[in-house]
Amino acid sequence: MALANEGGGKIILGVTDRRPRHIVGTAAFAEPGRTEAGLHDQLSHRIPVEELHTTAGRVLIVHVPARLLGTAGRLAGST
Repeated sequence: MALANEGGGKIILGVTDRRPRHIVGTAAFAEPGRTEAGLHDQLSHRIPVEELHTTAGRVLIVHVPARLLGTAGRLAGST
């Protein structure tokens, strides 16, 4: 996956892709604190992960921080 996140943003898990969006819940990343720690270990940046519990299901919000103009981050992985 590639992200052009110079301005930062949010990745939201547990909602439908199409509008109008509906909460469907997610079981991904069962331990948000552990997910934050793993992201920090891999990227050397703090990436907050917010967990919301609603009557419709669990939602995760990954707060992607802004990057300085002209800087790039890379994490080796599979393609």
